[in-house]
Amino acid sequence: MKGNSYTSKLRLGALHCPVREFCPLAFLCAKPFDGDRLLLPNIVTVGYREMFWTDLSARRQACVFDGDAVKDQINSLGVPAVPELLARLSMNQATCAHGQKLTLAHQRARDKVASVLLRLEAALLRDPAFGGTVPLSYDDIAFLACTERATTSRELKAFAHDGLIDLSYRRIGIKQGLHEHYGHFIEAHLPFYDEAG
Repeated sequence: MKGNSYTSKLRLGALHCPVREFCPLAFLCAKPFDGDRLLLPNIVTVGYREMFWTDLSARRQACVFDGDAVKDQINSLGVPAVPELLARLSMNQATCAHGQKLTLAHQRARDKVASVLLRLEAALLRDPAFGGTVPLSYDDIAFLACTERATTSRELKAFAHDGLIDLSYRRIGIKQGLHEHYGHFIEAHLPFYDEAG
């Protein structure tokens, strides 16, 4: 593939990224700088059990930008854009930390698993394309709930048996019954999940 074709493909992919609306660094994607050059991210595949996030949006890929370029771009924004960007990053991190504390506060494994499912659904509902299915495996849920894989599997199968969720390969469909049984959890009503920004 020719260099200019590859660059055009990267630019198009950046501009149509499915999480662009929620990404605090989306202003960097495909932005012209230094003449005709474009600031494009390097896409890094996230390995198994190497999950990382700020707002519980689990993804299998991550964007990596050159640190100096990011610093220069942020410094060029000025007021009020820089404080707004930093506030958004801080809010995403606080959301994750607070939600994780609420999950770990539950004593029963079943409640921890339900807490994770409710939090993930709340975060993913911000995406208009979300159809009610959380794209995670048993291992991913166990990792977030801080429970053993076997325990998590048992609880998820119990939820499915009770008609609260649907299970398929690396997919968990959330049903209304989960909200009816666990909607009283604080994490089911966190206000910052209602904000698109």
